[in-house]
Amino acid sequence: MPAIPQWTDTLLSSNTNYQLYSRANRSCLIMDTTPALQVLDKHSQFQDIQQDSKAGYYYIKVNKEKTWVPILPGYTIFTKIKNSIFQLSINVSDEQKILFSWIEFDENDTSKTIAFDSQSDRFKSLITHIDPDGRISIPHLLGFSISGIMQVLISTVYQKYPQLYPEFQPTFKARQVTEKTIGVVQRKGKRLRREIENTLPETFTREGLVITAEEPKYVNYDDFMALLIEYKQIKQSLYNSNRQIKRLKQKIDAFKYEQDNIENKDEENEDQDEFLITRVNKIIEESKIGSTILVSTKQFISLVLQQSCSYCGETRLICEKTKVTTAGFSVKILQRQD
Repeated sequence: MPAIPQWTDTLLSSNTNYQLYSRANRSCLIMDTTPALQVLDKHSQFQDIQQDSKAGYYYIKVNKEKTWVPILPGYTIFTKIKNSIFQLSINVSDEQKILFSWIEFDENDTSKTIAFDSQSDRFKSLITHIDPDGRISIPHLLGFSISGIMQVLISTVYQKYPQLYPEFQPTFKARQVTEKTIGVVQRKGKRLRREIENTLPETFTREGLVITAEEPKYVNYDDFMALLIEYKQIKQSLYNSNRQIKRLKQKIDAFKYEQDNIENKDEENEDQDEFLITRVNKIIEESKIGSTILVSTKQFISLVLQQSCSYCGETRLICEKTKVTTAGFSVKILQRQD
């Protein structure tokens, strides 16, 4: 990657709302994200400003595909033409006309204005002023052919007129995630910067990287997004791993619960059997019915005691009381809940 021009470093260090982009020919521009982008009524339908001066779109190729790129008031960039830095911006008049405004700054001092103009002329006054050697594409100069900038502009229109870009919905949602992630990274960067300022010495290592309080180094949009994608992949991988761990813990807990229930049920059955034998022997002893019935007395009483409750359907001997009455060969056993 070619070195970033000095003029971009100077501007980027002056405003955190400036974002660096690279054109296909590797030339640089800086987008100012401070002004809010405005969607006008004329953006409700596609019309090419190259065919109609009242239109609000450029119909140009972006990534080898023809795309309607909106021209939105508030859009502002800095770029270098010949030896001067220019600010190019889109504005709107009281009559809702799109204005193409430009300011030329001194090469080494952006506070010094050399020339400026604002017309609804698609920067014809700028072309006349700079007197280029060849033809200049205004959409290319503005950065409209850069995919990242195109998505910013379309995303803004999509929020008001989603029917114009039905295929943009997945991209729009992804862009919301992107902006949220960028915000997280920026906040982390600010915290790290404060930590550096409060640390002596002013250079230390973190995760094997050298962190220094020297003047920050800036990267272009593509390089930043490559790093951001890797960050998201690592974060998603960590999220997936945590989900798997959580599911495994749930399965282990469910298995333990099932095993505990089996053990408790086995213990309860053992207690029930022991209690049944004790209860049968006690009934025989107290009621003296050892020889009054023609079948095994213990077996008969056991069968009676194991009958389920007609109300709750359970057989819980511990919670039941038994009353036995005999008259000759007649034996009557009553059970009731305690």
